[in-house]
Amino acid sequence: MSTLNTGLVVTTYNSEKWFKELYATIPFKRLKEIVVVNGGEPYTTTYSGVTWIQHTFNKGAAQSRIDGIKYLQNKGIEHIFVIEDDMLIKNEYIFEKYVEASLDTGIKYFCFCSTAQGNGSPGKRTPAEIVEYKNTKVSFYREMNNEFTYHRSSVFDEVGYYNTKFTHLWDVEFVYRVLTSEKFGCGFR
Repeated sequence: MSTLNTGLVVTTYNSEKWFKELYATIPFKRLKEIVVVNGGEPYTTTYSGVTWIQHTFNKGAAQSRIDGIKYLQNKGIEHIFVIEDDMLIKNEYIFEKYVEASLDTGIKYFCFCSTAQGNGSPGKRTPAEIVEYKNTKVSFYREMNNEFTYHRSSVFDEVGYYNTKFTHLWDVEFVYRVLTSEKFGCGFR
């Protein structure tokens, strides 16, 4: 088990095939808590090592994330990761790398983007900006996506949770609040 206080939220919806593939790549020993939030039909397989939250009706992606995040916060988890069911974890140390980057830079929210318009194809992306902090390089891109995100638990105390009124842009609205927060001091207005 990880010595870092890390937790993972997996959101899934009627895609057990993809979820099984992701589940096989989760480095359980590197995470303190793992919670799966299923917004669709119950799956046929029982998955050990995770806490399962089964919604009785589709509450949407934002609410699924919120339910998982609140579960981890109630367990006292400081470093919260959220991943969608159609992703794979290719590096078991990815969680430590994000936590190290956060502790090194003070940034409390990171978003990994495998594909997004204007960023280039995987392996050939061109960041809009690369910023170096101590031992960490952070790449910034013009477009974002919400497939794998890192949050310090305190970010939700500072800016709130995802806005469930948005069906598709809930993550963009959340990022806007992070960037314009007085507590973060980003200076974006």
